[in-house]
Amino acid sequence: MTIVVPGGTLPLAGAEPVMEEMRRTSPLAYWRYAHDYLRVVRDLSRQHRVAGAEAQALLHLAAQAIDFALIAWVTARGAGVNETGSGGCGALARALQRARALGLPPLTRRWEAALDELSGCLGEAQFRYLPLPAGAFADLDPVLEAGVFILDQCAPEVARSFVGRFGDGEPSTVASLVQRLRVDLAATADVGAIRGGAVRSSPASP
Repeated sequence: MTIVVPGGTLPLAGAEPVMEEMRRTSPLAYWRYAHDYLRVVRDLSRQHRVAGAEAQALLHLAAQAIDFALIAWVTARGAGVNETGSGGCGALARALQRARALGLPPLTRRWEAALDELSGCLGEAQFRYLPLPAGAFADLDPVLEAGVFILDQCAPEVARSFVGRFGDGEPSTVASLVQRLRVDLAATADVGAIRGGAVRSSPASP
């Protein structure tokens, strides 16, 4: 007995590790990675007023969260992880451009500016220090809002992808998974307000 996997078929007896890897690198998995990172950034930034010189770890987590969210969108739309533009200096800008080409709705100008600033710091092997003015405190709200917006838009895409590959493919199952994802997201941020901000704004608006 065999199962179909990308590139061919495998005997059922040897398929479990491959299936586990497919789940671990599925669009839904990247969605969850991004959400977990965003929650950590939110919690730490709410508990502590972090000065710029001490904010590098949080900025790194935030950048990685956005990277994972964009990978979730791009791979849910059928592209490979290596097609996201992820990795290296300017990775977020490239990944965002690729996601837009695959239908991601526009972000607000405020969110775009925050991601542009972070993009130059997400290197291939390490996070490059992001200089902030002396005495300034890190403002992570625009990055958090952008990440939540991307994940909200992404929820139906990753649900369809996951249920189609690993589930029964039924629309009702997809709808149930989308609802669970959005409930999780609503516990992290006011998704309705973030959606409303995106509707009222455009990349050309303040």
